Amino acid sequence: MKFDAVLMAGGRSSRFGRDKALVEIEGVPLWRRQLSLLRALEPERLFVSGVRPGWGVEMVEDAEPRCGPFSGFVAALRRCEETHLLMLAVDLPKMSVGYLQALLDRGRGVVPMRSGLFEPLVAVYPRAMLPAAERWLRAGDESFQVFLRDAARNAVIDAVKVDLEDAHLFTNMNRPESQPA
Repeated sequence: MKFDAVLMAGGRSSRFGRDKALVEIEGVPLWRRQLSLLRALEPERLFVSGVRPGWGVEMVEDAEPRCGPFSGFVAALRRCEETHLLMLAVDLPKMSVGYLQALLDRGRGVVPMRSGLFEPLVAVYPRAMLPAAERWLRAGDESFQVFLRDAARNAVIDAVKVDLEDAHLFTNMNRPESQPA
C-alpha cells in the first residue's frame, strides 16, 4: 500500500512545561527519532503537522488554529495525496517501526484502542475520510473519540485492540516525570 505520513508535532506542551519535541532520548531529539521511524517505513511523502522550521520536512499548519490535534488531522488529510495517511504523535518515544508496519499491513484504515478509547495519533487513515472530517471540524466538534467511534461504526476504519504486550508503545510524555530515563 502506498501511503503518506505525518508527524503530529503541533501542541503547546503546556503540561510538560517545555517543548516535548526537543527532549533528547538517548542523545537524539524526540522529533528526529519519530521522523526516523516514519522514514524507515518509506512513505511517498512525509510532513509535519505544526510549524517547525528547521526540521527539513514540509510543514502543514492546522486547518483551524488552536483547535487541537483534530485540526492537524484535517490539515494532514488535505495534504495527503495517497490513499492512506499514517499518523504518529511526536510524544510517543517507545513506538516502534514494527508496530507501525503492522498497522500498514492491514491494508486499510485502522486505529488502535486501549481501555475502550481510540489512540488517534498512531493510526492509518483513508484519505476518503476528509469530507467527513472537514464537516466535523466546521461543526465545531474537535473530539477525535466521537468522530472515530462513528467512523468505526460505519466501517470506514477498523478499531483494533492494543495487545497487552504492545501497551508500553503508547506511553506518552505529557508531564516531565513521564520522560524516559
